[in-house]
Amino acid sequence: MYVEQNSWFHKRRIARWWDKALQLNPLGYLVVTVPAELVSYILSCDKIHAQEILKNLRTYWKRKLFRDLKISKGLMNYHWAGDDGFTFKPHLNICMDNNRWVASSELNSWQQDYLKWIEKIYPVKVCANTMFLNYQCKSKKKNILHVLKYITRSTMRVYNKQYAEIIKGFRNFITIGNFNKQGVNTSSNSS
Repeated sequence: MYVEQNSWFHKRRIARWWDKALQLNPLGYLVVTVPAELVSYILSCDKIHAQEILKNLRTYWKRKLFRDLKISKGLMNYHWAGDDGFTFKPHLNICMDNNRWVASSELNSWQQDYLKWIEKIYPVKVCANTMFLNYQCKSKKKNILHVLKYITRSTMRVYNKQYAEIIKGFRNFITIGNFNKQGVNTSSNSS
């Protein structure tokens, strides 16, 4: 579904995650692309299998971040298209409660592990230069809001029937871990 940037629908998406995003302060932000070879394989699959692959990739990263960074909670969603708003180039956005910088050597190690895992599970041979990982850490509210606006925006700006069918009904926006339901302010009035 195409959602206009800064529309009421986009603002509603931001509002739904705002309190949670503030609980991830400092907010670690990781972007993981799906390698081009795996994208081709996904496009050759039926809808159910394609969605299962996307869920498996998301689960892989969730488990890896719990294990390697000891995160306790996060927000995850896919962007579906590339810069042209049409070509199917899924990439996973992950916001997490991570209070340390992830060095490029660690990102390189993660990339190698990710590619090996993909080749072990799926019938594809992946080249390292067909995917990337990008990590940032944000602590100011305005920077957290900027990340939240960016990841909740729609990337499918031009209708593409082939991948629209793949993502139809896919639960894209998910939370991991436990968030305080009352938001960031956890103080209680005791008399």
